Amino acid sequence: RQRQMCIRDRKGADGDTTGYALRAYWRPDNSGTATPEISVGYDIKSADTPAEGKAKEADSYFVGLTWRDMFQGDDRIGIAITQPLKVTAVEGGGATGEVDPLVWEAYYSFKPNDSMEVRPAIFGGTDVEDSTEDDIFGAVVTTTFKF
Repeated sequence: RQRQMCIRDRKGADGDTTGYALRAYWRPDNSGTATPEISVGYDIKSADTPAEGKAKEADSYFVGLTWRDMFQGDDRIGIAITQPLKVTAVEGGGATGEVDPLVWEAYYSFKPNDSMEVRPAIFGGTDVEDSTEDDIFGAVVTTTFKF
């Protein structure tokens, strides 16, 4: 069983962590077409004074696509994929782990009327926590009412 160290694990963390994030978003002029809105991002975090053998640097990324007004006005179809923070450097050297976590989601959002939004979604992930055996899958329906 392979293990992955992660900066979010506060065990042995000393001092501050510095993080940087780069984000980009693009939306086409016309909705209701095969061209989606695109969101991308990249994060990097560095622990200022990690303990020996603890996470020193980690990074992550995400990509999201959203199609608006495909079947009716105000609906959305979306998919997203991300790699949660993954350790890329360990204080004093050492292995960072062979696990490559990945999480995804797909959803459809629609408004049956002006006061209600329904969003069914499915989601999943591989190697989510710290080993190659931590896979997830699920489904959810979120309903929002506005009065």
